[in-house]
Amino acid sequence: MGKRTSHLWRELRRRRVVTTAAGYAATAFVLLQLAEIIFPAFGVGEGGLRVLLAVLLAGFPLTVALSWVFDVTRSGVRVTPPAEGEGDARVPAPRPLVLGSVLLMAAGLAWGGWWVVRAANPADATPEGIRSIAVLPFKDLSEAGDQTYLGDGLAEEILNRLAGVDSLQVAARTSSFAFRDRNQDVRDIGRQLNVAAVLEGSLRRSGNHVRITAQLIDARTGFHLWSQDFDREVDNLFAVQDTVAGAIVRELTGHLALPGRAARRPVPPAAQEAYWQARAQLSRRDASVIPQAISLFQQAVSIDPDYAAAYAGLADSYALMPVLMQSMAPGEALAQAEQWARKAIELDSTLADPWASLGLVHALHQDRVEALDAFARALRLNPSYAPALHWRANVLADMGQLVPARRDAEKAARLDPLSASVATDHAAILFWSGDVEAAGVEVERALDRDFSYRPAIFLDALLALEQERELPLRMSLAQWAVLCGLPSDAVPHLAEAMLAYRRTGEAASPPPELRGLEPRPGVLSSGTLAALYALVGDREQMITWLRRAVEDGSWAEEYLAVNPIYEPFRGDPEFREIVAELG
Repeated sequence: MGKRTSHLWRELRRRRVVTTAAGYAATAFVLLQLAEIIFPAFGVGEGGLRVLLAVLLAGFPLTVALSWVFDVTRSGVRVTPPAEGEGDARVPAPRPLVLGSVLLMAAGLAWGGWWVVRAANPADATPEGIRSIAVLPFKDLSEAGDQTYLGDGLAEEILNRLAGVDSLQVAARTSSFAFRDRNQDVRDIGRQLNVAAVLEGSLRRSGNHVRITAQLIDARTGFHLWSQDFDREVDNLFAVQDTVAGAIVRELTGHLALPGRAARRPVPPAAQEAYWQARAQLSRRDASVIPQAISLFQQAVSIDPDYAAAYAGLADSYALMPVLMQSMAPGEALAQAEQWARKAIELDSTLADPWASLGLVHALHQDRVEALDAFARALRLNPSYAPALHWRANVLADMGQLVPARRDAEKAARLDPLSASVATDHAAILFWSGDVEAAGVEVERALDRDFSYRPAIFLDALLALEQERELPLRMSLAQWAVLCGLPSDAVPHLAEAMLAYRRTGEAASPPPELRGLEPRPGVLSSGTLAALYALVGDREQMITWLRRAVEDGSWAEEYLAVNPIYEPFRGDPEFREIVAELG
């Protein structure tokens, strides 16, 4: 055995197999080190490194085998001669064998190269590649920590450019910006935002120098697909934001095979910061924060009178007032909303936000044709603009077109998955469509986002009533009553009356406490009081409160044409008169 091993070792050395193997290993190591440095510059992530390693490992046994059989001499490639005394002298290598070996190696390299390119551009490799992305706020790593507005503006500019691409879904800014300052795994973020890729970055400013780092990450695997640093001198902050955003988008669109989009005008930092604070407030869809949001939007436009997005924010705020607050006459609020929307369009007609705001104004004026046209224009400019899809879904539902409404609501929920209001309206449309189980799932999602969101809690109670689940009905009503100021003693009586009316069809006696209630701006609306009376079969009180709802604008939250609460009253002449009055 020992002699055989010794003979084999001598033969390996004689045929230069050991030298070849050592050289191959050294070369492979150097290639891997170089690839680790060079690949990111060409957009090749960790997947490319893994593929290169696999190709090098696969090539090792082939190289060793060829080294055993062949020898490279000045006269060319020859079959290695047998050891002395074991046969004839060197014989020219059979050409078919040499040719076959070369072709085999070429095929292996071609296969490896194809996989490297495929790893570098997964979106181009398969139809199931990257077709959805979230842009997170860029982290401010500056010592002073005073460059947040620059990181937000950079992310916003990139998001706006990417959002104009039909084949790419971009997560809504309200959802993606919710991850500001969170140290969370990218894969978790991808799951929560329903995206295949996440763009994140950071910036560090020192004096007049700023370094911006951007990286694209596959949210399904957590692997980096592309990253790059940008070093700039800050003579003009807005020029830096614009040029770096443009460079990043060019890299991304080239990587994802998508077209780019023109840059927007620069905005002063103070105006931008006020705008983002206002948007964060408005996204809560809470009446208590609307005045603060309006104040911040006004602050933004006072700093920059040509800030189109801030005027669109004012339009959104005033349009939502009649629904959420009832503290201003609907006509006055909607007139201001339309004024600011048209001002924003005048300043920048390519911005989707004001077109969607104008659509909401038209919808609340019952001009549904004009509303749908404005929403369509917004979505042509930004196919991923979740508010336009959300509001259009509600208009379509109000018109009784539940199939397209459900389609829009589902897409809005995918694009803005962290919005309690979007999830709740999606749940309502599912409920009106008869899909109670799916509606329950969406309500749970809304309450996960905001456990005190009153519309979601009330809808949860309606779903429990639909399924005649008394305990969940009582629990949801009790929670809702606390938030709306309804006496807790009235909840058991109210739940019993609702269940009795549902089971028998005979009007039940509402709790006495209900008759003493009056609307409270942002807490309890006339429309909701009408719904409560409808749920116990009190037709007279329902009609009374519906007429009040028409006066104060809160009818808009009732969706009289499709809401099953009002099904028993569809043939009632006064109910039909109210519906006809609302168009």
